[in-house]
Amino acid sequence: MKQQRKKENNNGFSLVELLVSIVILAIITVPLLSYFVSSSAYNTKAKTSQDAVALSQSIIENCKDKSIEDIARSFHAGNAEFLAEFDLVPVDKIGRDQSRIKEVASNGTALTGGSYDIANGIFKNSDNGLLYYAIENIQDDGRAYDALITIDTNITSGKTYYDTNVNKPLYQIKAIQTPQNIIGVETAQEPRAVISMSDLNRSYCEQENAAHAGVSGWSHKVPVGETAIQAALCRNIFIEIEPYEVRPSVISTSQTRVKIYYKYYSPGIEGCPQDQSSALEMDPPLYQETVSLEDMKNIYVFFQRNKGIEQISLDIDPAVAASFRRNINLYLLCQAADEASDLAPAFDASINPVGTSYLKVDKVYSNAGKVSKSNDGSDVKEGSYISNKAVLRMMDIKVDVYKAGKLLNPDFLYASMNSTKGE
Repeated sequence: MKQQRKKENNNGFSLVELLVSIVILAIITVPLLSYFVSSSAYNTKAKTSQDAVALSQSIIENCKDKSIEDIARSFHAGNAEFLAEFDLVPVDKIGRDQSRIKEVASNGTALTGGSYDIANGIFKNSDNGLLYYAIENIQDDGRAYDALITIDTNITSGKTYYDTNVNKPLYQIKAIQTPQNIIGVETAQEPRAVISMSDLNRSYCEQENAAHAGVSGWSHKVPVGETAIQAALCRNIFIEIEPYEVRPSVISTSQTRVKIYYKYYSPGIEGCPQDQSSALEMDPPLYQETVSLEDMKNIYVFFQRNKGIEQISLDIDPAVAASFRRNINLYLLCQAADEASDLAPAFDASINPVGTSYLKVDKVYSNAGKVSKSNDGSDVKEGSYISNKAVLRMMDIKVDVYKAGKLLNPDFLYASMNSTKGE
């Protein structure tokens, strides 16, 4: 009796019970599976957005290290320059493929010309102050993105950048040290010149007095004071651009030596140089470096007022001029007499070639009343005067990151970020 009962207890689940269990399990499992699928999709989307935000932040930070011209130039560079210098995103992330970067119109279509004239090295702003640059198919951690960089230059104080520079591709100083800008600034050259002239005058008087010691009727010479030397002091500003020798007798076609300095003379002061032909060069020079011919774009000379007409002697060696990638712009800017004033003294300037120098200058800008040039048949063109006041140029940078192939499609916008910078 007991054994039979035991057998009856081992019959297991009935078919009905099994079906009920399966139904209950399905009711519980389906929502769980749906939750896991949704959670996985959400995590993937979050990761995509997170990477897109990091990408937009990286592009903005790289843009903030550059000027408007530098950004424009990078999207129109030749292949060698692109591979060497393009760093808004690592070139490996776009397969080192330059066709993936382009300047575009507001609707995303590529521009054939754009804001940078690569042949002449000239940046020109758009008519409305808005510039657009696209970087397509950026590969990042298994995902692909398109980025649109929008630069708005309409946020200056007063007139906009494109208003103040219409038809005048003026370059503003971005920093004291940049490859494009050669900047010579007068510091203490003139006081040193006065001391040097005083020494020459004193030595001359001492030598003459010693040579005529005991001579009847000799009128003892007394050195003149610094006030008289200061009043007589004259100078020329020299700008020399000379060949750089890679090795003896081998001239570089990519680099040149640039030197900006003064030569002083003191007419009527005994023992001192009397004219330009014997003028004394004063150290230190305003500028002396070896620079890249590819980068060199502007020469700025900031000087204090002297007297008469500022004589600028421009000496560009023909061997260097033949290697110029572009003409350069020359800026001659007289500084205010003191820190309390923002007005430069009235003055005129004269630019004179030295020897067989080529005046390889595209435009001359100055706050002088008049700039005259001894033209030797080269391509000097007089430019407009620029203000003696510096104005901070501002631009707003916006980076929108989309799914690759979906540029400007709002349904696939993953991240958008703004930043403002001044230069």
